Amino acid sequence: KALGLAAESYDADSAYWAFKKICALADQDRALYNPGVQAYWKLQEDALVEQMAQEKEVIKAANKFKGRCNFMKRLIIRYLMNK
Repeated sequence: KALGLAAESYDADSAYWAFKKICALADQDRALYNPGVQAYWKLQEDALVEQMAQEKEVIKAANKFKGRCNFMKRLIIRYLMNK
């Protein structure tokens, strides 16, 4: 409901109307808005790839303790995730 059309007329507090306005602007001038949108999503993608690489290292470290004390695994994972 929060993203739906709550009213037939414009409502400044409605997410629907905010997104509709952004979409209309992007449609009017793709050359202006496209590079910014692509740059934003490239940053998001790069951050996610970096996060996944870090988590892979955490999993590798935890697996070194396979069959050992689960308490130690949790401590190591907590330590590495907070670095």
